[in-house]
Order: sequence, then structure tokens, then C-alpha cells
Amino acid sequence: AEELARQAKERADNALKNTKDSLLEDKDDFFARAERFAKGDYHNEGGKAVSLSEDPTHEAKPKGGSVTGLEDGDGDGDALIDDAIIDDED
Repeated sequence: AEELARQAKERADNALKNTKDSLLEDKDDFFARAERFAKGDYHNEGGKAVSLSEDPTHEAKPKGGSVTGLEDGDGDGDALIDDAIIDDED
């Protein structure tokens, strides 16, 4: 027990002597991550080179089409948004 107390005191004394050393110096902090994100490293991959390029095999999505589970009730070509139907059968 005395040996553990001596080791704990020695570590505390060493920590006080080394106040210029940062415990977070080699750690990944919020601001470093934010800076990498701002530069385009959206997946937090670190030191890898990030480049933006066009995909040569990309085909544009065709215009129009239908939304699964919805029908074009008012016939305007937009199945997602239909005009309101007013029912006055009170």
C-alpha cells in the first residue's frame, strides 16, 4: 500500500513539473475535426487527400415517374401533391 501511495505521489509531482506539456496535444480535438470537415473531409478520415470529381458512369435520373403508393388524383402530373377535394355532402 505504501508503494502505491509513493507511486501516486510521484505521478502527481511529475504532472506538476510538466505543466507545459498538454495531455491533449496528440489527441484529435473538436476544432481539428471541424477544420478537416470544412476542408471536405466529411467522413473524418484524417490525413488522406480529399478530392472532388465527377463520376463518369453517372446517369441523370429521368424526370417524372411515380411515387410508390401514391396516385395522381387531380391529373396534374404530380402524384405527391394533389389539390384538395371539397366535399359538401353535409
